[in-house]
Amino acid sequence: MPGVFHSIKLLDLACDMPGAYACMLLGDMGADVVRIEPPAGSALHTRSDFRLWNRGRRSVSLDLSLAAGREVLERLVARSDVLIATTSPRAARQGRLDFDTLHRINSRLVYCAISPFGEAHPMADLPADDGVVNAYAGVYGDQGGWQEPPIYSRLPIASYAAAFLAALGVGAALYARESTRKGQKVYVSMLAACLAMQTGSIVVGPRVRSWARDARGQQGANPVYRLYRASDEWLFIACGNVTFWNKLCLALDRVEWLEDPRFEGAPWNIPLENRDALRDMIADIMRTKTRAEWLAHLAANDVPCAPVQTREQFANHPQVAHNGILSQSNDPVLGRMRAMAVPIKFYDTPGAPGTAAPQPGEHTAEVLRELGDDAAKTSKGARP
Repeated sequence: MPGVFHSIKLLDLACDMPGAYACMLLGDMGADVVRIEPPAGSALHTRSDFRLWNRGRRSVSLDLSLAAGREVLERLVARSDVLIATTSPRAARQGRLDFDTLHRINSRLVYCAISPFGEAHPMADLPADDGVVNAYAGVYGDQGGWQEPPIYSRLPIASYAAAFLAALGVGAALYARESTRKGQKVYVSMLAACLAMQTGSIVVGPRVRSWARDARGQQGANPVYRLYRASDEWLFIACGNVTFWNKLCLALDRVEWLEDPRFEGAPWNIPLENRDALRDMIADIMRTKTRAEWLAHLAANDVPCAPVQTREQFANHPQVAHNGILSQSNDPVLGRMRAMAVPIKFYDTPGAPGTAAPQPGEHTAEVLRELGDDAAKTSKGARP
């Protein structure tokens, strides 16, 4: 059954991860995605992550420095519903790939631009990637806690968040087009995406306490909502409300903690000067049993907890298989490949993971035929 975006034609001018990921999400939900590549292709084509994010595409190789290549691009713009681009604002204007230029070709075009810092100066055209934006956005600086060294995160938060926001923005703009009959510009900055991922910790007000000043240590700021090491391996305890705090005290046979004035306000308002004491006491108790023993005991006492797993352990977990969130496919470059399935379940229009990422220019001739014989004959800027 076709996906929810089965009638949408999407033109992919993305040159980095956020745009490629957003196109993949929309393609998995049915959009017909055509990727524009330079004649030389991309050195990233052999990377596993690149091949995941570029699945479900058709690839057209165009030399946009030539008039014929530009003509083909404009023909593609004219028939497209959505265009996703990741060039800087200045580069987009210089290459005549900006919204104003392309909207004159197709007034129904939803134009989604993604850049590190947005389109307003003074930082709009600075070169940056996920790591640079994460550093600016406090992702590294506050992760270790108040007055602690920064911690590098291997999770590309800015890129993933920007991709999700872009896919959401495109869907909303397509919905708006149903009533306005016009496309519009959708702009997502990776900087704003980082803010969207940290909304709860960037709340300012005269009666608001800074989350960053409460945090200390990379295992967690709250002694009853943090990582602990059992006698063998790590687990996570998540007592996020008073009920679970009470159950934890019962499970650990420490009922006296409930009346201890040091821990008044638990779980979230324990005075800062008393948090380390509670953390150390819980840590001593955790070291007395194995992780498996603690998980069984805490679960039996209705205390939320979980083993700390590697990504490989996560991918092989029975619940992952039950939810169907991973898929298997044969990739011509990588061979048998495990990757993400469609992460959103639509029960009437489910969509499906796209076909393997194409080779550069693999579908040039096919797409040119769709544009008509004249385009196929005159497009010297296209490289099949």
